[in-house]
Amino acid sequence: MPDNNGGVSNLTASGLHAAVKLGQNIGDPVTTEKIHYAVIPQDSKIESLSHLQYPHGLPPERISASVKLADTDSFCNYVSLYADDRTRVFADPLTQTFLSVIDYHGTGERKPEFCSHKASYRMTLSEQWKIWYGKNNTPFTQSDFADFVEDATRDFLNPDAATMLEVARDLHAHTDVNFDSKIVPRNGQVLLNYTENINAKVGAGNMEVPERFTISIPVFFGEDRISVNVRLRFRVSQGKLSFVYKLDSPQDILCDAFNGVVAEISKTLNIQVLLGTL
Repeated sequence: MPDNNGGVSNLTASGLHAAVKLGQNIGDPVTTEKIHYAVIPQDSKIESLSHLQYPHGLPPERISASVKLADTDSFCNYVSLYADDRTRVFADPLTQTFLSVIDYHGTGERKPEFCSHKASYRMTLSEQWKIWYGKNNTPFTQSDFADFVEDATRDFLNPDAATMLEVARDLHAHTDVNFDSKIVPRNGQVLLNYTENINAKVGAGNMEVPERFTISIPVFFGEDRISVNVRLRFRVSQGKLSFVYKLDSPQDILCDAFNGVVAEISKTLNIQVLLGTL
């Protein structure tokens, strides 16, 4: 073989044979975890052949997936299909997110695992909770509050929807009256005294409005309805009436609802749920 000076190098035939054989070996596929790889001689890059292998070749030895579920039942059903003694579940109270690492590291003498098979579920607030919490401690005009009650009749527990509808209709019927005082009787109702002008005649009466009521709504999407206590307050300004309601301890309600789901998942999967993030 000519060298740079036009001569012949001292590379022997056996050396050429060894070099050719080495090049052939570099190009041969190698496997790990039943996934085939090949080293490309041109630039010595390692290329995976998995896209050419499965389902035509052997399947991989482990599952590599990150699945996102939409509700508690789906999360539990998926995890229970694959869970074993390695599986761990983490719950983040700040984001209401659950994460299951199905092939988590073993304990004792077990070797570390890849942690490549995961399932997650992020709880979302229900539409009912968004509506009630969104209007919490927000003043309503008389007619707006009546409309709100009519739109939310299926949420009322005590007094029932029929009673609250009756209150709403009375409020609609007396939109243009002057309210001047209130009386609190022993039954927990509020009597609003009012006067109104009808055909040049002055009429007078009162209206019963509950001081407190209970609604039944789900806090998170896909979860059961729970009872929520609500305080009802009103103000009279220049003869006009406005209403405001206040949910009792809404942050505690959110916390209790989340803890309830933690307990439910732990019981269903028979796995202790760890509070924290990964």
